[in-house]
Amino acid sequence: MEEINIHTMHWTAPSHTHNIRSTDWMWGIGLLALVGAGLTFYFHNYVFGIFILISGVVLIMMYSQPPVEISFEINNEGIKVGSTMHLYKSLNGFTVKDTPHEILMIETRGYFLPVITIPLQEHSANSIRATLSQVLTELDLQESRSMQFANKIGL
Repeated sequence: MEEINIHTMHWTAPSHTHNIRSTDWMWGIGLLALVGAGLTFYFHNYVFGIFILISGVVLIMMYSQPPVEISFEINNEGIKVGSTMHLYKSLNGFTVKDTPHEILMIETRGYFLPVITIPLQEHSANSIRATLSQVLTELDLQESRSMQFANKIGL
């Protein structure tokens, strides 16, 4: 197998876009969770009621936490996301999207979460595309409908 020799790129980006939520938003989510759980308990669907309560608590906790900085690296072996290394032989291809913000989408050979989305901060989309084109094929990947919906409503 031939030696892969590409320029190493390293950057950090926040784990998610942190939108400051008001206290009214938190109360609204809590109230919706309580009303939804109350209705499901009334109709004797206890497991779903508990699920709604836990979901409400997790949603409030998630949006009250600031994002964590994650390090990304493209090197000769593969693409490193945080502490996880994705070797090139375990990847099918990539796409660089630049609307509305620049992201790198990588398709893995895995069945669970086969597309990894990486925000691009310091490096331009063209330099990432040129570097990864040496080792991976460029695909036409699209964001999932659930990601598009979450971005649209500001989650």
